[in-house]
Amino acid sequence: MKELNPSLNKYIDVPGYFYLSKATESGKWKDTYFNSAQIQEANNYIQDNRLNNCYSSIATFYTEKKSEATVNRPLELYADIDSHIQATSIQEARDYVDKLRKHFNKEIPEPSYIVYTGRGFQLHFELKKDCIIDVAKWKITQKGLVETIDKLVSDINVLLGCEFRIDDLKDFVRPLRIPETYNTKARKFSALIYESGKLYSLEEIMENYNLSYTEKKGRKKVKVNVKEFANISGELILKASETELKKYRSKTKGYTLETLARARIQDLLTLIRIRNNKGIAEGYRNNLMNILCETLVIFMSNGNEIKGTMELFNKEFIHPLSEAEVRSWIQLKANYNTYYYKTSSIIERLQITEEEQEKMKTLIRREKVNSEYYLKNAEKLKKNRNRKYLDTKDRNEERRKNKIIAAQDLRKQGFSIDTIATALKISRRTVFYYLKEVV
Repeated sequence: MKELNPSLNKYIDVPGYFYLSKATESGKWKDTYFNSAQIQEANNYIQDNRLNNCYSSIATFYTEKKSEATVNRPLELYADIDSHIQATSIQEARDYVDKLRKHFNKEIPEPSYIVYTGRGFQLHFELKKDCIIDVAKWKITQKGLVETIDKLVSDINVLLGCEFRIDDLKDFVRPLRIPETYNTKARKFSALIYESGKLYSLEEIMENYNLSYTEKKGRKKVKVNVKEFANISGELILKASETELKKYRSKTKGYTLETLARARIQDLLTLIRIRNNKGIAEGYRNNLMNILCETLVIFMSNGNEIKGTMELFNKEFIHPLSEAEVRSWIQLKANYNTYYYKTSSIIERLQITEEEQEKMKTLIRREKVNSEYYLKNAEKLKKNRNRKYLDTKDRNEERRKNKIIAAQDLRKQGFSIDTIATALKISRRTVFYYLKEVV
């Protein structure tokens, strides 16, 4: 058995499809898809194509088609640093990495491994396989990491007199060069030049490193601190206090909408497959494509990308819509403002049954979500109710004792029953009771 190429380790025991890409003789790129059970076949593919420009994906996908809408799980964060003026020797890359190393575990995490590419090098920060990866949170962290490394690279360029630049890559669809394969432009083989084996969770990186990125809001540029999102995003936003929510609502609105939109898209794909298995070919396609288009616009601004994703989904139907029908939805969307569908509206328009909702993540009726939550957390909710009742009872008892003391003090000072009742906002009869009480 051939030794496994180091770029394949991240795919072991991970669900979904990953792809390897190579340049063809015509100059185009050809993607070949594998899953975690086909690691050895993927390794053979790399060996057979090591004399070509060869790349691997940094994420897995739900289908054998790469798209932001079909991303299953990002597997790493990354930075691609190249000299665009001339090829770089492996020793020059190592010298540059040595200067960068003093920033590891300080400004940036220590890379899991570094690959020499022929014109520069790539930093790979692998993510733990047992932690949940939110694709929107991944994007925020990737942006912060790229901009932070960019500043470090600029400083080292001045120090060494180099012309390295970091590629502004902030997506998980683009692949990265595979070590031990040939770079035909630089005429050099890529190689693994550093390896720590470290694994991270997004939360660790967001919390432990002061990453930030610049975002354009209209004409203004706004600096966004990645750490601010560590405890206020995703599912944790539900646990935030009212003060935190008011403070971060404007910042997190787009982020939380994007997270929900991506989850809905996966549910729409699941719905198509469920109905395909049942032999349901028509009756819902146009509604689904309309909802899909509205959902994609939430986090995709590129028209070609939206069109490509719509076409990808259309192919999933047993009887796909015509190209003209798909185009009409996109053109219609271009002429009107985005319409945000409620979950209940989507369920109603697509007539998603209770049985189908069992397979969904977000397209579930509120009553069903509430009942499932209650059944799952019945004991905890009961304790909370009891605690709340006891706390209220204790507060009321303390308030009553304070009023008794106040009523008795006021009576000793010579105030009338009516005056005491008015001052303490209680009835005359209650004042009589309080005056007889012994505290």
